[in-house]
Amino acid sequence: MVKIGEQADFSGFGVDDESIPTDTENRWDGQPRDSDGRFDKGSKGGKKFRISRKEKSSESPKKSEKGVEKSAESGIINKKDGSYRAEKYQKNWNKASLKEITEKFKLDTVTGPNENGKLVYSSKKSDIIVVFDVNGNYFRIQDKNVDWHKRSAYLDINGKNAQNIEFSGKIRGRTKEEFQRDTHFLNTDNDK
Repeated sequence: MVKIGEQADFSGFGVDDESIPTDTENRWDGQPRDSDGRFDKGSKGGKKFRISRKEKSSESPKKSEKGVEKSAESGIINKKDGSYRAEKYQKNWNKASLKEITEKFKLDTVTGPNENGKLVYSSKKSDIIVVFDVNGNYFRIQDKNVDWHKRSAYLDINGKNAQNIEFSGKIRGRTKEEFQRDTHFLNTDNDK
């Protein structure tokens, strides 16, 4: 047993005194130091300095203003805009009349447009709502009792859950492309 203040003897363990580091200098021998005298870890472990979030937010405009400025100044289309989605995906979507769908489901109340440019058609008597994107001229039918983030919230043209499809007498889940096709409807009311 080693008492405090005595040197430990490691001779029986295959360790010689020269291989035990006595201070930090020996441990980092040959490694360069930075300007503050700290050991530089190089590109593998060095820290990269980043601007804090407060500094970033003070330099750039608000999020909602930023998207508008970009699209106005450089002509870049805002990807959250319905017209962008409609232009990109409409070739796969079905067509339907918004007026006929709102009459079919007896939707008598219209709210909006909201900040995303969407009108919501609803009724106190129905669990179905229709969300119409004004910029993209398309709509989706939803079950208002289901969280809109869930896939099961979106319905087909008949107001049925669009997650599954019957194919050759068997029920299977729709692919993403099939689901998007059967839950997005281009408005044909302006085509007439």
